[in-house]
Amino acid sequence: MFLFLRKDSFTIDADTGILKVVHALDREALPPNVNDTITFLVNAQDHGVPLLESTVLVHVVVDDENDNAPVFDTPSVIINITENTPIFQLTNIFESKVF
Repeated sequence: MFLFLRKDSFTIDADTGILKVVHALDREALPPNVNDTITFLVNAQDHGVPLLESTVLVHVVVDDENDNAPVFDTPSVIINITENTPIFQLTNIFESKVF
């Protein structure tokens, strides 16, 4: 599977072959079916006669940065705990979503 972001997501210097990211990548914005990896083909050609070329498959793994705080489903919660509940007894489980 190949995932092509905007055409200007990456640039390659024609003389050095250095691949650079043109704009910030956001792992959470990637489609879920790509498993955090952007894959694309790079083709290089010389100017000789005959023209010679080579193609390579590039996999860019986008690591997650802790840039999104967890979010609770509700702004407040009411908990009822009976008196004489033993110390450290599990009474409730809170769930939050991480984006």
